[in-house]
Amino acid sequence: LRDGALIGLVEQLLTILGPDHVQAEAGRELLVSLRAGSLQEATAARRLAELLEAVAAEASLVLLVDDLDRADAVLGSVLRSAIHVESRRGAALIASASEATAAAVRELQPGSTFELPRLSSGDVAALSNEALGALDSTVISALCDHVAGLPGTLMSALFELSTLSAVTAADVVALPPGAATLALTQARMVR
Repeated sequence: LRDGALIGLVEQLLTILGPDHVQAEAGRELLVSLRAGSLQEATAARRLAELLEAVAAEASLVLLVDDLDRADAVLGSVLRSAIHVESRRGAALIASASEATAAAVRELQPGSTFELPRLSSGDVAALSNEALGALDSTVISALCDHVAGLPGTLMSALFELSTLSAVTAADVVALPPGAATLALTQARMVR
């Protein structure tokens, strides 16, 4: 099992939990296995559920998933279960998809759908400052350029930057492009 959206979700959960949380090491191992494509579907679902439960126990849970229509159907199923995780704080899911009839979207069984605009620079700044602490305006500007308004790409960038003690605009520029950004670029090139 190797799925970019699932990898992004695990990165988000690890960012929220922080590197010292009791579930962090298991989460990092899950991430390595997912990136290598060496994990079975059932094992991935079980480990992801454990991460989701850990996050839901710590804080209100909001999941951001870009391009759900490009994901394996199992991700939709796992997400459907995730929004029902027992938590006194609750859970919410925001997923983007261009194709509403894709397998992962059908497995999610969304209760409602609407068009979601891209993140504004203010949104990027607020989310980044919340995740990493106060950031210089040049870092926020570089993040806005890097993520192109895509929530999943922002979360992946914040995950990569969370290990640095002082984030600079150069650190952001050095980040690899997010999976969602690559997918948009490839789609535009096909046209």
